[in-house]
Amino acid sequence: MFTLGAAAELALRVSAGRRGAHTVQRVIGKIGSMPPTVRVRSEHGLLFALDPAAVMDSEMIRTGSYEPEVLKTVLKLLPQNGVFWDIGANIGVHSLTIRYLCPHVTVISFEPAPHPGARLIENARLNGLCLDLWPVALSDSNGYAEMAVNVTTNSGISSLSPWPGSKYDGTTRVRVERADDLIATGLLRPDIVKLDIEGHELAALRGFSSFPKAIVFESTIDSVRKIAQLLSGYSIQPIDSRNYIALRS
Repeated sequence: MFTLGAAAELALRVSAGRRGAHTVQRVIGKIGSMPPTVRVRSEHGLLFALDPAAVMDSEMIRTGSYEPEVLKTVLKLLPQNGVFWDIGANIGVHSLTIRYLCPHVTVISFEPAPHPGARLIENARLNGLCLDLWPVALSDSNGYAEMAVNVTTNSGISSLSPWPGSKYDGTTRVRVERADDLIATGLLRPDIVKLDIEGHELAALRGFSSFPKAIVFESTIDSVRKIAQLLSGYSIQPIDSRNYIALRS
């Protein structure tokens, strides 16, 4: 687990020790170098290091936001002192914005892909914000798995369940954990979960024996049907063209 501290010098504290930080750097070196970035302020005033060639980043540069309806939905439902799990946090747009706008909320971010994880750390330091970053993937088992990763154009498609026909820059071996087992070790149980893990959402949800009151997730229509079967007792509504909200009835 990486813990991002907002000390005066904006130091990065690595509670897993230096070995964890070196592992991230080594994996990045194997897959490819970090793309060049420019620093841009979001509509909320946060500073982000963005890659103009990347899909999500270019939208941030153009509009100052990314998936604003998802952010609004989470903010509306979060308790004042709640716990928010951002599963598939990428470069931290939602994690850091929620941490900034809701300083009393505990934000726990999960991002196993090395390139966006490293950029999330950079973006947290740029803004002096503190959150917990877990470089693990959530699934329905514990152990290790091969993740298909993309560095160029769209790091957001990196996944344990790669899309057929999609082109990836390589693969990396990542740690996978069940949500229940992390909670059993002391990780705070979430009030709201946001899932954006490119087709692996159902497996991640199976790692919970009991679900939070609200789950925001990206999905295809076919996957929504399967998720609805798993989330018995929840109502599911669309947020936008690809994101949904599941609320406990």
